Amino acid sequence: GLATGFFMGWQQSNRGKERSRAINRQALADLSMLDEAEIQELIGELPAWLAFRDVERAGWLNKVLAAAWPYLDQATSNVIVRALDPILQATRPSFLTTLRFERFSFGSIPARIEGVKVYETTGDGSVEIDLQVFWAGDPDVVLGVRAAQDALSVPVSLTEFECT
Repeated sequence: GLATGFFMGWQQSNRGKERSRAINRQALADLSMLDEAEIQELIGELPAWLAFRDVERAGWLNKVLAAAWPYLDQATSNVIVRALDPILQATRPSFLTTLRFERFSFGSIPARIEGVKVYETTGDGSVEIDLQVFWAGDPDVVLGVRAAQDALSVPVSLTEFECT
């Protein structure tokens, strides 16, 4: 009795798998009838490495970028603040007493490289690389704005940012 129950369950499971395979085969057949524009409409924008044969994936590079992100964030944030703070002070309207970055960080979400295309140039031995970069991070940027002899303080924050 027990063996018969196991056999019937196994048989039912195989029928379900066969039905699922038949449905998948039909879906693939239906997709093969679509033209390029219809597939594009159905799927949306394809990643560059899939849409263009000469663009490569960058999985390993993204792993390196993710590991280095905290250090890159700190280094680039410091450079940006040191470069922009003097400009902000020099162009600060006279009614403001302070205009400077209180916090500047690109956050914990690293940029992602979605495609890499390499061009070999002839003659000078150089190599040109195009990177398709996407970043939808969690920046922590606060611009300190003070007026009326520092009696009025208004922090201006950037909390969401996306770029490609």
